[in-house]
Amino acid sequence: VSMWVGGICYEHTHRRVASGVGLMTGVLAVWIWVVESRRWMRWLGLSAALAVVLQGVLGGLRVVAMQARLGVVHATLAQLFLVLVSLLALYLSRWWMGRWDVAEAICVPRWRVHLYGTVTGLILLQLILGALMRHQHAGLAIPDFPAAYGRLWPATDAASISRYNQLRMEATDLNPITAGGVWLQMAHRATAGLILFGVAGLAWSAMRHWGWRQRLARISFGWLGLIGCQVALGAATIWTNKPADITTAHVAVRSLSLVNGAVLARTEQALRRME
Repeated sequence: VSMWVGGICYEHTHRRVASGVGLMTGVLAVWIWVVESRRWMRWLGLSAALAVVLQGVLGGLRVVAMQARLGVVHATLAQLFLVLVSLLALYLSRWWMGRWDVAEAICVPRWRVHLYGTVTGLILLQLILGALMRHQHAGLAIPDFPAAYGRLWPATDAASISRYNQLRMEATDLNPITAGGVWLQMAHRATAGLILFGVAGLAWSAMRHWGWRQRLARISFGWLGLIGCQVALGAATIWTNKPADITTAHVAVRSLSLVNGAVLARTEQALRRME
């Protein structure tokens, strides 16, 4: 325990928490297999157990192989596992088992069902882009926001990239800025804009068709609040030179946004089928 300091503390705690999650997921999968009459739920629970085992294997390989690509896959699978467990909780809830009140099974346009899934997919894409940026170990390839090196879209020619590296004020052990890194960060920002626009449109549509009393409309506005918080934390990450606490909060809120979108997309799809 005396050695639990600094990065060792974070890494070892991460492993211990992961072990606990794996154990609980195994118990959950067995319990679902024993008591559930829905066959697809049994296999979904088993899938969660297999996913957490694969996640542990990838985490171990990330340590011993020291390959950034494994870190990206490890981070992405963690988010997908979180979505899977959240959907299991939804499917096991009394609200889902009761198939909702008739009053809640109101008209759900087909386009909105597809749009919920599309926006959730964009959040997953942004998550992957963020993982790619993080595992490049290049710091902030673009140090300003909302501009990018003072422009709407930064130059990425060799002379400009060389100038960016000369201007940066970061630790010397970080990888240099590359044109690919700049393009990656701009794609991350553009995707964030699309997500914000899409979620705002869905929240407005839900309120217009259902009203504030409908729970899914309130959840949609809660989703919009998460996305707004996500954008603010992303900006703060840049303005404060990427401190660990703000960056971690940025990743955590993004995970909550992904789960919120997945649950809303699945619920809207189910409501659509009930019409």
